[in-house]
Amino acid sequence: MKQITIKASQIVAALEAAKTKNQQWQAGLLQMLVDIPALAERWNELNERTDLRIQEEPGVPYLNYTREMNRAMEDWTVICGWTFHMGVIQYNSVREDGYMHSAGVTWDGIQRRTRCGFLEMLRMLTLDALGMMEINHRVKDAVLEAGIEFVDDLDVPLWSVYVNTKVVPDVWHLHKRKVAEDRVISEAIRLKGQPWNDRVALIRVNREEPPPETLTELPELTRLV
Repeated sequence: MKQITIKASQIVAALEAAKTKNQQWQAGLLQMLVDIPALAERWNELNERTDLRIQEEPGVPYLNYTREMNRAMEDWTVICGWTFHMGVIQYNSVREDGYMHSAGVTWDGIQRRTRCGFLEMLRMLTLDALGMMEINHRVKDAVLEAGIEFVDDLDVPLWSVYVNTKVVPDVWHLHKRKVAEDRVISEAIRLKGQPWNDRVALIRVNREEPPPETLTELPELTRLV
């Protein structure tokens, strides 16, 4: 199986497009299959098929819906969504009695019928690159096993968070490896408020190498909280 390259920017574009259509997190996974042909092809290859596909269904975006609004909904056919096709079989087709082609329902069908975990791993790798979550090596391994090289081509500011505790005042301990810029200050304030912490340091992430677990001296341009 030939290795393919998928860029983080491609995943971000698909995830952002999905947010305009559906409030369920699974929508991003479906949009990845729609917007990135190489992923749809790899999905088929991993399942030894050529007839797996996702079809977008037009309609009103499913955004900001509450449980009460769902219960009051009388016609789900007007809502946009996706259907999962496996050959001549079509799953998650909307009906007037309320069975909708929602992102969650469609993804559930895909999980039950196909090997698709690599898509979730790619989403996690992208969220890690955005500083929105932290992953371990198993996530990267799962993507490589699917014959995919993930390339972090994002140029977004990220920060490593180090904490200086009152117990060990001469050493800074790594708290979080990568945090998005719009979230790092609130995280630093939260840590600063804990009674056993003395100071918090924010250091710009070097994407070329992982941050050390401990520091005895802080580099230049460190932000202290």
